[in-house]
Amino acid sequence: MMESPIKCAAFSTPASSISSASVLNRCMVGVGARGAISPYAAAAATLYGSRSMSSPVTLSSLRDNAGARKKKVRIGRGIGSGKGKMGGRGHKGQLSRAGNNGRLGFEGGQTPITRRYPKRGFTNQHPFLSELQPLNLDRLVRYVMAGRLDISKMITMKELRDSGCVGHKIDTGIKLLAKNASTVTLDKAIHIQVSDVSDKAKEAIEKAGGTVKVSYFNALALRALLKPENFETIPRLAAPPPRLLWKYPEHYKDVEIQILGKSK
Repeated sequence: MMESPIKCAAFSTPASSISSASVLNRCMVGVGARGAISPYAAAAATLYGSRSMSSPVTLSSLRDNAGARKKKVRIGRGIGSGKGKMGGRGHKGQLSRAGNNGRLGFEGGQTPITRRYPKRGFTNQHPFLSELQPLNLDRLVRYVMAGRLDISKMITMKELRDSGCVGHKIDTGIKLLAKNASTVTLDKAIHIQVSDVSDKAKEAIEKAGGTVKVSYFNALALRALLKPENFETIPRLAAPPPRLLWKYPEHYKDVEIQILGKSK
């Protein structure tokens, strides 16, 4: 036990010379008959803090450590508190006014960083096309050769999902790509309907006598295609938005034909 320079009040001996057991035993008395604090209690409070080492922990003795809970700063309560009068805001100026929360990007009047540097990059004008789920031609041919896809009819995205050719979750549609197309031999005519197709994939399928139908599906039309059992009446084809008319000209013609056919 390290020697402490603290002296007991009633004795001229260092507090370190008193054994821990003796201090703890005599601290049980603590206060004398006349309310005077015993020297052993004072020594124990100095060595072991305000809590007694031998007292049991109860709900009434539980408390945070010193400094764990800081007092809230109360402003405007007199100059003696140090936060009176101006409340810590100083004299006048923009920072002393009420409601001065600061504008986002404001740097005190100088040119902000958003204007000091030029713009970089670009914004994708067709985010719908970049969110399509990819399907490579070699995987499609492998599923056709294995007999997991019926090529006697049009292969839709529902057949692709049910067969496991694509993932179970299709958010916006499927795009057919020609990756690893040179490693496969396509000798059967495949008729498939997807949301988008690359030029090489379309050329490979048409070379074998097949066709690729590119159709637009919004959220409702895609849900009706993948889960038709949830609909009493299948909704009509959805027209593509004006920004995608260049991508789906044939699909837009089918929509017009369907609208004119229902209006007659």
